[in-house]
Amino acid sequence: MFRLKNASLFIAFSLIVGACAPAAAPAPVVAVPTEAPKATVAVVIVPSNTPKPTPVPVLPVEIVYWDHFDASIQKEALAQTEAYNGLQTAVKVLEQGFPAEFSLPVWVDPKTGPDIASLGTGQVWDLSSQGALVALDTLPGFKEATSNIPADILKSLTADDGHVYAIPYVGSAVMMAYNKKLFTEAGISAPPATWSEALVACKKLSNKAKGQFGWTFGNWGLYGGDWWMPLFHFDDYYMNAAGDRAWVTKTGDVHLTDTPAAKITLEFFKAIGDAGCTPRATDLDFPALFKQGKVGMADMLPVLAGGLDEAEYGLAPLPVPDSMVGTHANSDAGFGNFAIFARSEHPTETFDFLTWLVKDPDRAVERIVGTSRLPVRTDVETNEKIQAALAGDWVVKSFAAEVPFGRGNLPLSNQQAVYLALSKEIQAVMTGVKTVDQALIDAEVAIKAEFP
Repeated sequence: MFRLKNASLFIAFSLIVGACAPAAAPAPVVAVPTEAPKATVAVVIVPSNTPKPTPVPVLPVEIVYWDHFDASIQKEALAQTEAYNGLQTAVKVLEQGFPAEFSLPVWVDPKTGPDIASLGTGQVWDLSSQGALVALDTLPGFKEATSNIPADILKSLTADDGHVYAIPYVGSAVMMAYNKKLFTEAGISAPPATWSEALVACKKLSNKAKGQFGWTFGNWGLYGGDWWMPLFHFDDYYMNAAGDRAWVTKTGDVHLTDTPAAKITLEFFKAIGDAGCTPRATDLDFPALFKQGKVGMADMLPVLAGGLDEAEYGLAPLPVPDSMVGTHANSDAGFGNFAIFARSEHPTETFDFLTWLVKDPDRAVERIVGTSRLPVRTDVETNEKIQAALAGDWVVKSFAAEVPFGRGNLPLSNQQAVYLALSKEIQAVMTGVKTVDQALIDAEVAIKAEFP
């Protein structure tokens, strides 16, 4: 008992003493460096039976190409299209001929047209004025694509707004075909280079007793019904007198009475008519007469000159006004042009295809060999491939050399009505019904009436 009591007292005393004793100094705080928490990596376990995503195939861009109405040209275009599709997989070109509902002379509907089409120059002017075509000079690569196009031709196809809406790839020309035998008999040593020389030659070659004409000069007798004749003849002679062919604008400004070139040209036509050395009948087959040796000279397109024997016939550039002696004549080229429609969703890819069609000389060779179409290029006479293709046909080769001197049609959508009005007045002069001055006045009035 005593021991327990004493023990209790001892414990109590010890607690009292400890509480009354001074407090001990606190232990110093030591900063312990800590590590940044480690990133947690989530591990996703994919069950083995989960299907892998199927890659989405990249489909090629599709562009629609309208080439021509002619079946042989369509066949040629199809072969070129298939070749292009075989070169790459990013673009698929769908070649189509012009649908029946778009047959000439109806213009292509800009709302339902293709991505790219081959158009006549008149169609280019008409559609570009509607905002239906892409300004090609705004696309990357334009300078490279047109580096082989003669600069003067490209200039003649530049719209009033300064843009180029089409690139020519085939063209034509008008040349003077002449009969070598008749030239020799008439004492003419060379084809006429000037208008005065041409008039003299026309008189010398004419022999009414033999039914022989000196110069068919555009088949004037047919002018009453064929509106396109003055397009290929009046324009050819006018542009060489004026230096250009802009005697009428797309807005109806007519310059026949206020320009010396128009009067000079029509006076030359009158002199040919007065000389009586060109036929006026409407029922004669003039190309046939020429090939039969009944005509000494004839202005011809390639399609009419085909098959001429070089031993019997020659081809020369058209004569120029005496004041322009020494210059090379220009003529209507009837260009075929590639244009891209503004409705196209893929203008860049379409332009790449267009560039391939016009830039590669192999395409030019294919057109020469396949359809006798003449290339619009600066290297026609220097490119070995092109020269080899032309070597077999002297007529085609001669016209091909003239294409760089060709010029595009005037920017008219009412082309037929305009030239028909002009043709009637030219015929009136050629037949002596009207004076030159009166015919020009009447032509200007009639042509202005064709514009709204």
